[in-house]
Amino acid sequence: MQYKFWKHFSFNTDFLFDRLKTSGKNITDKQSYAARSFINRYASLSTANTAVFNIPYGDILDISESTNNNWALRSQLNYSNLFNGKHFVSAAAGVELKKNVTEGFTNRKFGYNDQLLSWQMFDQMKLVNGGLTWWNGKAIPKMDATSLDVFSQNDVREKSWYATGAYTYDDRYTVTGSFRIDQSNMFGADPKYRRTPLWSVGGAWNVAEEEFFKVPAINMLKVRVTAGLTGNYDRTTTPLLTATRTYQAAFNDFRARVEYYNPKLRWERTRTINAGVDLGLLKGRFRYRQTFITAMATTSLVTSYWIQRWDSRRLRSTLHA
Repeated sequence: MQYKFWKHFSFNTDFLFDRLKTSGKNITDKQSYAARSFINRYASLSTANTAVFNIPYGDILDISESTNNNWALRSQLNYSNLFNGKHFVSAAAGVELKKNVTEGFTNRKFGYNDQLLSWQMFDQMKLVNGGLTWWNGKAIPKMDATSLDVFSQNDVREKSWYATGAYTYDDRYTVTGSFRIDQSNMFGADPKYRRTPLWSVGGAWNVAEEEFFKVPAINMLKVRVTAGLTGNYDRTTTPLLTATRTYQAAFNDFRARVEYYNPKLRWERTRTINAGVDLGLLKGRFRYRQTFITAMATTSLVTSYWIQRWDSRRLRSTLHA
């Protein structure tokens, strides 16, 4: 949606929602090697020397489902104006909101009958506590059936404010600038961990518009340079001590697991400088771009550990015809 007001202002809003749902179903036939091997692995002998199937004999059903809901809202105010035929000014400021929620589960059922859509229960505590033996007296391995039914949920929320501006004089000299603040809920409650300011400044000189440049075959010759600070974050770790609670069937109670944390964790900060030349030939029939990129990361996250500094230099060339 876009709305123009006054003479040089406009406002636009874009909204996106998409939903992706995937599901899976697999039936392992009871006569297959995989099913027979798994069922026999947990079979024991009774006092009457008869086989006891601690895992119900029958087909094995595995089902899974995952649902991903993605929302994105972007609103932006725009301004552009040309003064006296030589001074062109453009600016934009806006806010962007994102939310991504993923939910899912996996289940395994034994003794499944696909015609009756039924399955059989079994004594999970008997298998997790152990003490069962095979026909040869060896111990049957323990099995925690709580790991067969797993539920998952992940909620990622991001919010950004940004502003950009550019000024061009007589189609020859251009200066640009931008500023952006990103926030995420993945860094806990402390605001100093949840946001990072990003910025960039740049300039360009269109040599082909100068009076002294007299090469008819070249319609564009632009020299440009930009410098700025970019950032990112790792969703797999946190600067705070965290713990997860999981049901432990062997103890008929919940257990807590403390997750590794990095107290010095913060957003990645990478300083980047781009310098290049844009060349247009034969009224734009051929376009060539040469860019030299140098980047220096003062804090970069690699497998949850921070590297104080790294440098990268690249040369990129493109040709369009």
